[in-house]
Amino acid sequence: MAERVAQLQAGKVPIYEHHLGKILDAARRSAKISFTADAGEAIVAATPSSICRSERIADTKENGDADLSAIDNVARQIATEARSPKLVIEKAPFPLALASNCAGP
Repeated sequence: MAERVAQLQAGKVPIYEHHLGKILDAARRSAKISFTADAGEAIVAATPSSICRSERIADTKENGDADLSAIDNVARQIATEARSPKLVIEKAPFPLALASNCAGP
């Protein structure tokens, strides 16, 4: 992960998405986006925060249910680190209904 963050900080895009390089370059030049591997730093600096979950098979429990522990941990870290109100955006291949499950500190 640190290598990808370093590439993004250097203006290189380590993943392919059509036109993503141009979009990120414009956002970087206008100071609308930055990259860090320090979650606490990102949470404090961000206005909206995104929690994204992949659809990997490894992210399932033995009974086949989705393992949401990583997302729950990130939501709790946002609640702990935030110094101002935050908009948290959930991105997943299916609805998670986390808002009702995640209580603040």
